This record gives sequence, C-alpha cells and structure tokens, in this order.
Amino acid sequence: MISLSKDSFFEKFPISLSGESYKDNRGRLTWGNARYVFSESKRNVFRGLHIDPRYFDSSNFNQVKTIVIIEGSIDEYILCLDEESDDYQKVFTCSLSCGDSFSVPNGYAHGFYALTCCKMLYLIEGSSDIYLNESYTTIALNDSLLGRNVEISSRDLNAKIIV
Repeated sequence: MISLSKDSFFEKFPISLSGESYKDNRGRLTWGNARYVFSESKRNVFRGLHIDPRYFDSSNFNQVKTIVIIEGSIDEYILCLDEESDDYQKVFTCSLSCGDSFSVPNGYAHGFYALTCCKMLYLIEGSSDIYLNESYTTIALNDSLLGRNVEISSRDLNAKIIV
C-alpha cells in the first residue's frame, strides 16, 4: 500500500473532464455531456445568474443542479423564478467554501462571486439530456445587491432581466 499526502494524491490522480470547453480571462467552463459541468474561476469573478430557458418554455421541464465546491470560496446567489412559490423573486445568498455542496432546485437561477480562485463541479439531473450553455438565460443582480465591483462577462453584463 502506498500512502500519499493529499497534494501528491491529487497531483497523481487529477480531475479529468474531457469535452467542449470555453475559456476567457475569468476562467474556464468544461462540459462533457448533459450531466456535468466543471467551472474554474479567478478571484473577483461573478458568474450568473443563470437558468435554463427551457424552464420558461415547458411546464414539464425539470432540472436540478447539485454543485460541489472543489477548491476556493464563493458567495452564492440563488433567485427563485417560480411564480407559484412563496419565495418568488427572493434572492438567497450564502458564503461557501471547499467541501461544501448544495442543490439548486428547478425554477431557481444561480450565480456566484469568487472570493478566491475556485473550482466547482455541477452535477445536472432532470428532464433534459442536452446542456445548452450558449443559450442559458441570464438574470442580472442589481449592483447594490452585490455591493462590490466584479469582473463579469459581456453576456452576463447585458442581461435583459434585472432584479
């Protein structure tokens, strides 16, 4: 039996996710199929808020994202867009770090601010076998809710829906 430190173990057996990848100055997204997405973000990056647009198109659409923080720390933001819910248009936030995991229910948009460089794994369950990264609907948070300057993509910056 060979005993390794955590650093040596992860160096020898790194996360290997192959698939389509998108990289810019904020970090990287990799999606290999409809069931997982790997996100890597630099410090001070805000991503989101995102929701699959098929949620608005079909009452039968159901998607739950379980998110695991592999490295770093984030401030998470979740917005309820389910008009039938008592939580409709409420924004929930929490500071989370490496080892934390949570689920984003169907009808909720999610985004995060990277307090440090971070890596996250999204496990996607639901009624769709197709991950539509390019067509995700973006909901912009009012800057006063974030309370900080952030690095954000032009797509997220130009969101049509603002809360």
